[in-house]
Amino acid sequence: MSTALNHRALKKADPILQQLRKFFDSLLGNSKGVLGLIAVFLVIVAAASAWMHHRSEKTRESLAAFYSAKKIYASEFEALVPKKVEEPAAVASKTGAKAVAKKPAKPAPNPADEIEYKKLDTDTSFAKSIAAFQGVAKSHPGTEGGYDALLSLGRLYLDHGAADKSLAYFDQALENAKSPDQKVGAHFSKAIAFENLDRLAEAKSVYEKSVNQGETLLRPEVLLSLSRVQIALHQESEAQTSLDKVIKEYAGTEFAQRAQDRKQALGGPSVAPVTAGAAKK
Repeated sequence: MSTALNHRALKKADPILQQLRKFFDSLLGNSKGVLGLIAVFLVIVAAASAWMHHRSEKTRESLAAFYSAKKIYASEFEALVPKKVEEPAAVASKTGAKAVAKKPAKPAPNPADEIEYKKLDTDTSFAKSIAAFQGVAKSHPGTEGGYDALLSLGRLYLDHGAADKSLAYFDQALENAKSPDQKVGAHFSKAIAFENLDRLAEAKSVYEKSVNQGETLLRPEVLLSLSRVQIALHQESEAQTSLDKVIKEYAGTEFAQRAQDRKQALGGPSVAPVTAGAAKK
């Protein structure tokens, strides 16, 4: 086989190189246009960078304001918690004998648990917290901190027996929600409020909107809650479908186990209505 060079082939220009040469020649012939395009591109990049920085700064400021409001809430909540009385570990006998240890007593309930979901005059008990959260929502609309503040206001009323007042704040949180998880969080809390108000058809509708958001952190809990409402509305076949989704999509998790347990109980007594505390469980 001959290895001699084909001189004719060497003289023939490569088609790709020809196209590249034409492209660069056109650039050189339109240098002003090229420079203009480069300038426009750089302006767009600079504007996008500035916008991202501004957005990040707004998020940081809104969250800082929200955490400050949470501290005010924690202070007001702590003031409502009954003071725990400490008992001595041993009691000395009246005769001066050695201290006699008491039998281990059952752990006393956490005093904070008595307040967390207790029906209260929310506007009075948490006046400073409400004002602080409202201030964050007003000063930082459309931000993560603003959303968290509105959701906290709704949960504050819901957890302390004023579900009717919570609805407006959950609606405002929905208006400020940006991500699917935020939307589901507001929908989920709103549905819990409807359940507490015995407005089950509305609760079901809101739970269904949450499910339609797709895969989110709260999805298994939403499906379980939806099944609870469907059972309460005597829609057992729909409840079975919701529970089957949990069992299939979250196999091997505690959510799947809860769904299995509820399926087995479908032939028994109706599932008990949800309490305000269920929103955090």
